[in-house]
Amino acid sequence: MKKKLPVISIIGRPNVGKSSFLNKVQRKRTAIVDDMPGVTRDRNYSIINYDDYEFILVDTAGMDNPESSLLSAQIHQQIEVAIEESDAIIVMSDVNNGWTSYDNEMLYFCKKFNKPVFLVVNKVDNEKRRNESYEFFNSGEKINTISCAHNIGIEQLLEDINQIIPLKAVETNDEDEDSCHIAIVGKPNAGKSSLVNMILGQQRMIVGDEAGTTRDSVDVKFKYQDKNFVLIDTAGIKKKMKVNSKIEHYSIVTSIKSIERSDIVLLIIDSVEGITDQVMRIAGDVSQRKKGIIIVFNKIDLLALENYKKTLLDDFDYKMKFVDYAPIVFVSAKNGENMNNIFKAIDKVRQQLNRHIKTHDFNEILIKIVNRHQPSIKGPTRVKIFYGSQIKSKPPTFVLKTNHPDRIDEAYKKYIIHQIRHHFDFTGCPIELIFKN
Repeated sequence: MKKKLPVISIIGRPNVGKSSFLNKVQRKRTAIVDDMPGVTRDRNYSIINYDDYEFILVDTAGMDNPESSLLSAQIHQQIEVAIEESDAIIVMSDVNNGWTSYDNEMLYFCKKFNKPVFLVVNKVDNEKRRNESYEFFNSGEKINTISCAHNIGIEQLLEDINQIIPLKAVETNDEDEDSCHIAIVGKPNAGKSSLVNMILGQQRMIVGDEAGTTRDSVDVKFKYQDKNFVLIDTAGIKKKMKVNSKIEHYSIVTSIKSIERSDIVLLIIDSVEGITDQVMRIAGDVSQRKKGIIIVFNKIDLLALENYKKTLLDDFDYKMKFVDYAPIVFVSAKNGENMNNIFKAIDKVRQQLNRHIKTHDFNEILIKIVNRHQPSIKGPTRVKIFYGSQIKSKPPTFVLKTNHPDRIDEAYKKYIIHQIRHHFDFTGCPIELIFKN
């Protein structure tokens, strides 16, 4: 079953503790979009895995009077977009400033969207402040008192939200479970919708020269050689500093959710523009989500140089070693050149994602891998790897038994993964290793 993650936005005045709440529930999970200097305009998307709760949390800029400045108006617009994308809204205030008229305006503003709203009072960490929080009942709403600094009340808040918007094991319907879900991602105007149209042989998406035409993810079901597929066409993912309008803001979170519920991701790259920092960041997001990945260089019809492939491949080897297992396809969605190679790559990666190596076969190779290069000597005893087995697919995951799992360094993990690929392929698939005592 594929997860469908609910989205929660945090709205509030500056310095009430929104980012502190994010940091508390985020734990070891990294933000999907990095902060940049000038926090005022940022929205921060993070996939949260807190105890049994899993959801996307959107940390917004401090809300101010939109008429006070152009910057405030931009912030207000971003917050409105965040609310539109959300399944529930947290309106956060803090007990130190009490219930203000602006808190009341924010609450009224959020309730206009007809979505569940949770009024949260932060910095309530003792009995005195708890008594002071009673004035928030003037809002007429139920309140949740928390302290991000002392981790008080957060689990109760999430449980209350879970009663309205399920945050545990939210899954999609079974009807497409046998289909291979393919998310098409990339920078705006890289040719994603044109590629979908060419694959389907019909005009299913609106295609235009203006970047950001696709505003939401669109699922398209079809069959190819008696195999079921679902194509997920997403809006282009932009650098935050280049997201200037509501149209461009809209559906960043949708693209993230599309990656999350896909089996394979087609990362579309404009061959003329090449591999940019943002392309690398998108590939990193796909890698972190442990999805199959195929690199598609589009618009090769616009390249006049005969050695363009070598130039792009050299750039790929230099900049994107972290996904060097991804197959690479050169196409022109405009004239259909090499489009059949995309399905060859999809079929290959799909097979590898579902592949399961027999324990006997795996250990036969594992012995050779370890004998060829032993783990480095650390501590009084040598690290030994005894045996291993594949415990699941999608992505292929292996458990290796060792006497010192804590002393296996990253370099040796990469060596084993590289050797597993050498012997068993796993083209386009991330490989996970778990070392156990």
